[in-house]
Amino acid sequence: EFAIYSIGCLQIPFMGIVTISVSRVAIVKICELHQENDLGTIVQVLSNSFRKLALIFIPAFILLWAVAPYLITFLYTDAYTQSIPIFRTFIWILPLAAILVEYIPRSLGDSKYVIKVNLITLFVNVFLVVALLYVFGIIGAAAGFVISRAIRKFLIINYLRKKLRINVNELVPFYALIKIFLCSIFAVIPGVLVTVMIESNAAGSLSLETGCYVFFCAGI
Repeated sequence: EFAIYSIGCLQIPFMGIVTISVSRVAIVKICELHQENDLGTIVQVLSNSFRKLALIFIPAFILLWAVAPYLITFLYTDAYTQSIPIFRTFIWILPLAAILVEYIPRSLGDSKYVIKVNLITLFVNVFLVVALLYVFGIIGAAAGFVISRAIRKFLIINYLRKKLRINVNELVPFYALIKIFLCSIFAVIPGVLVTVMIESNAAGSLSLETGCYVFFCAGI
């Protein structure tokens, strides 16, 4: 079961590169704006960064969710098909990654809150992973990890709401995120239909569905 779980929690290589690059650039900008007490511009910078990250992470999430059976089979053979639902659960961290808020309290000079939220998230993560593992099995462990990530972001967003004296809607571009989600779903449908109609091996189906998705995403 550990092998099935570890394969299901397949790391997404570009995720760390993108988030680290964005946070390093944004930290400098936000520190400067905070020193100038320009809270309005900080909100604009953050909202724009969430929107741009969503254009990367949400389409990637939809594609990976759709091609999960072919991807896991192609990389690890049919012996690990049980890893597919775990992988589909674990990759919910991708759309969550678009709301990149973890570095912001530190940029605003509040290191104590960073320590506080990290400790809370640690305990929540352990509790949820153990509890959901007991109830739902290994897929529950993956779900617990994702939910703890979501709770961490919720706590930081609530902190920013109070710190910057704004509404959540001003910070998080919900309309843009929903629009990106819907466009990505519409773009993946033709590829899914084509792979259903044209029987192929895992590599062929993976290539075909990915190609269709990229084509329709570019069109949208």
